[in-house]
Amino acid sequence: MCMLERFFCFELQTAGVILGWFATTKSLLSLITATFGYSYIPGLVNQTIIVINNVTNQTDPDAGGYIETSTNVVEGLAVALIALMAIDFIASILLLYGTIQGNRLMLLPWLIENGFGLMYTILVTVILTLAVASNPDQNSPGASVFMGIILCIPLGFSIYCWSAVYSLYHWFAEVDTQRARLLGPMGGKAMHPAYQTYERV
Repeated sequence: MCMLERFFCFELQTAGVILGWFATTKSLLSLITATFGYSYIPGLVNQTIIVINNVTNQTDPDAGGYIETSTNVVEGLAVALIALMAIDFIASILLLYGTIQGNRLMLLPWLIENGFGLMYTILVTVILTLAVASNPDQNSPGASVFMGIILCIPLGFSIYCWSAVYSLYHWFAEVDTQRARLLGPMGGKAMHPAYQTYERV
């Protein structure tokens, strides 16, 4: 895999801090929103079923049990989603802290978690692209190209961000290896310098 030397105009360690702050803020806001929205699930499920029954002009005598079952399923999915958001939040904090402290191992949770996310996004993008391309009668060539661009731009940016953190991880590993060689038989722990260091003149 080709290693990046910079992230746009930023050095890799600066990029790691920027991505860490962005990911931490985004995941925290998503986690707070999902947690508050969890309490509204029963009412939303109830109203949705009522609207569906009104549109179809049907009345289900066992609507109460159906609503309860649907609510339990949606609540279970919501709990799983909140758990994934919590994992993403923790991984983002570790990314930020690991970049500042120069600890490459703290970058691994974010790389693994976002790596699975990228694979899922790539799979969905390929499926949607094939679905659009397989219906030329319903979609004009211009619309298909536009849809492909819309899907590929955020995917490409996500891959670029992941590659920057992956390159930063390898850069930390190389620096730690070089420092360990310099220490030699004297021993000691190879430490990468923190993100911001100041020397007294």
